[in-house]
Amino acid sequence: LPSLTIFGFIDGTLRAVCMPVRYQGAIYNGKDRIHGLKYQGVAVADGIIVHLHGPHPGCLHDANVFVRSAILAFLDGLLPLESLLMLFGDPAYPL
Repeated sequence: LPSLTIFGFIDGTLRAVCMPVRYQGAIYNGKDRIHGLKYQGVAVADGIIVHLHGPHPGCLHDANVFVRSAILAFLDGLLPLESLLMLFGDPAYPL
């Protein structure tokens, strides 16, 4: 029986920006109480970032950014169907 292998780590980050004059609610993150832009990255074991997606409005949850990034479709195109490689992420990620 083949074993599952974690090949990368996925997480989102919120980068602070100055408060805009208009449309403040679009980039305001209520959890952290700052205005910012969200990015999602996948890093491999040696620290290289192999996938970076964004920016997204700061008000979005990491799970929403995950869906918008379409990384599952991207990986399905790269990896064979019998591959048991996995991404490791925090509980914000649905799969």
